[in-house]
Amino acid sequence: NSESCCCYTRVVCDVKQVSDETLGLLGEEAVAVTKHLCGGATDSILMSIGSDPLRNCVKRLCVAGCCHQKTKRDEYCNMEFLNKHGLCFTHVGVRGGVQDNDFRTLQMLISISKNNATLQDFEYAKKPLVKLVGFEAARNWGRVARRVMEEGRMAFL
Repeated sequence: NSESCCCYTRVVCDVKQVSDETLGLLGEEAVAVTKHLCGGATDSILMSIGSDPLRNCVKRLCVAGCCHQKTKRDEYCNMEFLNKHGLCFTHVGVRGGVQDNDFRTLQMLISISKNNATLQDFEYAKKPLVKLVGFEAARNWGRVARRVMEEGRMAFL
């Protein structure tokens, strides 16, 4: 689906379904704009744009992600970044399954940081980290956790 104007062509498409025809419309200086990329969809778009065939034509990117706390470990685009900073290594848990407590904790902190009218401090009161540092400190750490995730996404590009 596309519409032309004097200075640009707007192409509406799913990046996973880019055809040769769509690439022809994009040209060599495409700008990708996305909105409401819930959870792992943010990472999916970054991986798609960072790979062929889009890598050679998308020169600028504006991403409006949301629901950061819903991103799953296997969806995140730059685990190498987190590992380089000493985070999110996997280990075999007591029951034999692979676990990553760091990533789970990052997601919990991000969830706590979402300060809205429905979030109550008692919802996380039983979490050991919240008991240790307090709800407000955990909320602030959550903002930092979100920033760390976003820095990894920028480094991926």
